[in-house]
Amino acid sequence: KDVKTRSACLSSPLSAAPRGNILENLETYVKQAREYELAVTGDTNESLALNYGVLMFAYLLQDELQLCHMVWRRIPAKVIKNQPFLETIWTLGKNLLQKNRNNFFIHAKTAQLPDRLTQFLQYLVIHVRKKMNAFVATSYKSITLKEYAKLVGFGVEEATKEAVGKGWRCDETWVYPKEIVAKATEAEILPELDDLSKFMMVLETK
Repeated sequence: KDVKTRSACLSSPLSAAPRGNILENLETYVKQAREYELAVTGDTNESLALNYGVLMFAYLLQDELQLCHMVWRRIPAKVIKNQPFLETIWTLGKNLLQKNRNNFFIHAKTAQLPDRLTQFLQYLVIHVRKKMNAFVATSYKSITLKEYAKLVGFGVEEATKEAVGKGWRCDETWVYPKEIVAKATEAEILPELDDLSKFMMVLETK
């Protein structure tokens, strides 16, 4: 069967705009996106690019950063050239893989994505911020307000409201976290990679 015939047999996970809670349907998105990718391999249209975008976002929301990287590496160069938003998504994934959350939030604020992918980005920002709050709660008895703001992707004023909203004590300089129910995973509370590991990570993710 040719590309058009095969793609007609399956619908993209974005054949309709996302409905309901995306997080509750991640497995469905992954399954549909993988099937659609296999069906239309060789095509370079926008539907295929959107499909890759869904798959990368779904893996990022599942904290499957290496799987997101694998998707990025198999996207045809022509598709990336025609649909540059795919590189934007991978930049977000690479920031997370390298544990550079500050850059993640900076890129998230300026990301230019197709309308049908913006909701995935919104969920990802919330997901990462929730994880970082859990990380701070389990790892710090006190942290400077500026550093906390960087970790959660807020300005100082918004970060103050975020901390106070969680019942944490906060003054003009410091935040004093209290442990919250959703604890960070072991991977999240490990120390940052040493310089050699960071260097190797940069090489592997180019």
